[in-house]
Amino acid sequence: MSKTTIKEVAKAAGVSISTVSKVINDAPTISKETKQRISKLMKEMNYYPNVIARSFVRQSSMNIGVIMELKRNYAFLNSHIYEILGGIEGVLSENGYMVTLLNTTTMGNRLEPYEKIIQEKRFDGFIIHIVDLNKALCKRMDELNFPYIVIGQPDFESNMCWIDINNKTSGELAAKHLIQTGYNRIAFIGSNTNISNNRQLGFKAAMSASNVTLYKEYIIEGDPSIEGSEEMMDHLLQLPVPPDSVICLNNFVALGALQSIKKRGLKIPQDIAVISFDNYPLSMFTEPPLSVVDNDVFELGAYAAKALLYKLENPNLQMHYSMLSPNLIIRESSK
Repeated sequence: MSKTTIKEVAKAAGVSISTVSKVINDAPTISKETKQRISKLMKEMNYYPNVIARSFVRQSSMNIGVIMELKRNYAFLNSHIYEILGGIEGVLSENGYMVTLLNTTTMGNRLEPYEKIIQEKRFDGFIIHIVDLNKALCKRMDELNFPYIVIGQPDFESNMCWIDINNKTSGELAAKHLIQTGYNRIAFIGSNTNISNNRQLGFKAAMSASNVTLYKEYIIEGDPSIEGSEEMMDHLLQLPVPPDSVICLNNFVALGALQSIKKRGLKIPQDIAVISFDNYPLSMFTEPPLSVVDNDVFELGAYAAKALLYKLENPNLQMHYSMLSPNLIIRESSK
C-alpha cells in the first residue's frame, strides 16, 4: 500500500501544496474553515506529516527535555515525580510537543552531555526538578540563551525562572489548624532541605502570630525515611513534657511517627494529633487517615509546562517565579 503524499492531499482539496503545508504548520494566514476542511481530508486519506521535515521548517524539535533523578527504588519514595510528569505531559502534548526524560542518574553532573544535546538542537527547552538542579548547567544555559524552567524554589540568588508550591504557606496552614483545634505543644519533624526549611518557617510564623510558645526541643531534623522518622518521634515522646501534636514533613515521615505513637499505646488524636503534607500516596490509607496540607503537584507540573511555553514565546524573559497555593484537608488524625 503506497503512502499518501502531500501532493495528493492538495489535489483532493483543490488547493496548492503550500496551502496544505501552511495548514500543517498552523499558519495564521489560513482561515479556520480551510484548516478544518483540509485537516479532515488528511485524516480521511491517512496522511500524516513528516515530523522531522516539520521540525526543520519550524526550526524547532518540538521536544522538551525533563531533567529528573530516576534511580532504582526512588520513584516509590518520591511518587510525586509521576504526578509532576503527568501535568507536564498533558500540557505539552496539547501543544504538539513530545516529552523526553533525561535521567540525572545516567546523565551525571558533567556539562558535556547536556551541552552536546543543546548544540545539536534536540530540544527546544528543559524543565528541571529542583532536586537535580546543577548550577553550572544553569549558568551554561544562560550563556547559550537556552530556555528552561525549574520546578522548585532555588535556595540561592539567581535570575532563573522557577515555579513552586508555597511551602511557607503550607507550614502556616498546618500550624494554624492545630492551634485552632486546641493544641499548643506543637512539634515539627523535618529534614535539612529547602522544602522542609520553608515549611518550618511557616510553622514558626503561625506560632508567633498566635502567641503560642515555640519549644526548640520540639523541632527536629534528620533522616526523612519511615525508619528515621520513627526514631525522631521516639525522641520527642521521651521528652519530660512531650508534644501534644506533630507536623510531619511528608507522608513517609508521618507513617514513621504513627508507628512510634502506636507503639506506646497512645491514641490519635486524643493524646497526640498528627498532620502532614501532600495527599498522596499514603495519607488516606493510614490508621487513622491523615490530615494533610495538600500540594497539587500535578498542577505544579502543568504550570511549569505552561511557563516554559511562555518563555519559548518570550526568549528575553529573565525574572519569573510563581507560587501555587496549598489546600487543607482535615481527617481523623487531627480532629
